[in-house]
Amino acid sequence: MNTVSLVIQLFISSRVVKYLGLRWGLLLLPIYSLGAYGLIAMVPTLAVVRWSKTCEKATDSSLHNTLRAMLFLPTTREQKKSQAGNRLLQPACRRRAGRGGACSLTLTSD
Repeated sequence: MNTVSLVIQLFISSRVVKYLGLRWGLLLLPIYSLGAYGLIAMVPTLAVVRWSKTCEKATDSSLHNTLRAMLFLPTTREQKKSQAGNRLLQPACRRRAGRGGACSLTLTSD
């Protein structure tokens, strides 16, 4: 699976983004899964299941994770400015989450 993921990451991910774009790239995994499970339903052998699941996991770990990470990239100056406020609030949210975790730890410990 690691070799298949590496090949997809090196040679296919950039071309999918370049030629298909983010929207159609995100649709590739569900389309592939639908086809793979259809093939498994028609030819229920262990070899078919193994290869289809290996390719699905490799596609998910390389192409789909890359495209998922691209969803959170700011692209315009206005979006970058709007995210500055979120970055300022992150330390406060982390402190609050830490206090909540410490409080629940002290209440549940014996």
